[in-house]
Amino acid sequence: MRAAASIAPLALALSVCLGCGSSSSSPTTYPPWPDGGIPDPGPGNQVNVAFASVPPNDTPDTATPLGTSTTADIVVWITGNAIGGPGNASNYFVFRSAPTAGQFSFDGCFGPPITGMTGGLWKVVDATQQLPAVATWKSTGDGDAGMGCLSNEVAALEPNTGYLFGLTATGGAGEYAL
Repeated sequence: MRAAASIAPLALALSVCLGCGSSSSSPTTYPPWPDGGIPDPGPGNQVNVAFASVPPNDTPDTATPLGTSTTADIVVWITGNAIGGPGNASNYFVFRSAPTAGQFSFDGCFGPPITGMTGGLWKVVDATQQLPAVATWKSTGDGDAGMGCLSNEVAALEPNTGYLFGLTATGGAGEYAL
């Protein structure tokens, strides 16, 4: 009898603490975007890792899906993406911001044969690019004489919002890094 009495509180403690250390919150799920238009950002969080270009992504409706950010601030990381020339003047990427407000930022350069670059960030609602742009940027420097850059570019991000980021190059085909 004494053993059963001492086991009962232990069993109660185990059942009460069965969920100790585990999180009761589940990941946020988002309804899919309508078919047509800008693609859904998709699963994962590639936006936190690298903006790898997956051709074709030269128009908003063929943007590379990068998932949902797990951090409020998004710092663009691009190395060796091809851009410029016939049929590839632009690269577009689509992502969803984190559940908290933050900043989108990038800094990078290109060289000849690319002679200039512009960038833009737009909100996306129901697979549609919203105008006007949240922010637009234009490169400094002259790619014909050497390097051109997009420097210290920043834009505010609203929480749980779809965004389209696009870059367009002038001049010939080449690679860029941000």
